[in-house]
Amino acid sequence: MVRCCWIIWYYLICGTSNGDVLFILASVMLEKHGLGPHRAVYAAAKVGLVSFTKSLAVEEAPYGITVNMICPGDIRGANKEKSIADVIGLQDKETPRGRPGSGEDIARVIAYLCDEHSDFITGNIMDVSGGLDPIRPTI
Repeated sequence: MVRCCWIIWYYLICGTSNGDVLFILASVMLEKHGLGPHRAVYAAAKVGLVSFTKSLAVEEAPYGITVNMICPGDIRGANKEKSIADVIGLQDKETPRGRPGSGEDIARVIAYLCDEHSDFITGNIMDVSGGLDPIRPTI
């Protein structure tokens, strides 16, 4: 991860681009709702990426580079390729929103962060999950 970020950073600083860096964390749920035997490992890794994202955002802000982390919810199978209109009528009892997520849900966040007018948004963790929290599924 660090080497990948360094390569992207080098391109953004030394190349012709002055765009955004996006961390996309494919948050696969451990067993059901992250309550598996490796819950502590999952939590530690995720917190490490959050801290890394926030630190890199501070370091790269003077160069006009924004760094954000996108945490997709449990978007399964064919829904990764579907639009919001395709899943709007479907039910998902696991998400507080009540419908499954789609690839378009994630794409809209990425498009927003890549917009030139989003240059003040950096160091943020974007949870795109329909309100589902894998560590604490109920409030």
